[in-house]
Amino acid sequence: TYEYLQKTDGIDADGAGTGAVWSPESTIDVNGYPAYEVISYYNPMIDEETPSTGDFEGIDNSSGVKISCLFDLSKIFDDVEGFIEFGEVSAFEGINTCEYFTTDFSMRVE
Repeated sequence: TYEYLQKTDGIDADGAGTGAVWSPESTIDVNGYPAYEVISYYNPMIDEETPSTGDFEGIDNSSGVKISCLFDLSKIFDDVEGFIEFGEVSAFEGINTCEYFTTDFSMRVE
């Protein structure tokens, strides 16, 4: 089940609905660290005069899908609160930043 982090209907924007969702119950393993995938997307206008909604229609049914990698620091370090998100700024869709991390990736708090 996905929860909206952001959602804008096309009528409130330039015709295209946009949004970002995540599933707080579902983590993936990134080199031993629990992480969440945050999915950003847009829905193009239905036609030249009909804006789309910002509803998430699934990865395969949305456009411009990009996935960033969100770490809850409280699940990794003792006495640390907050989140850190790694994402890609790119014109290309289908990017999953969580897949970029190699076995050399590590985190620490100083």
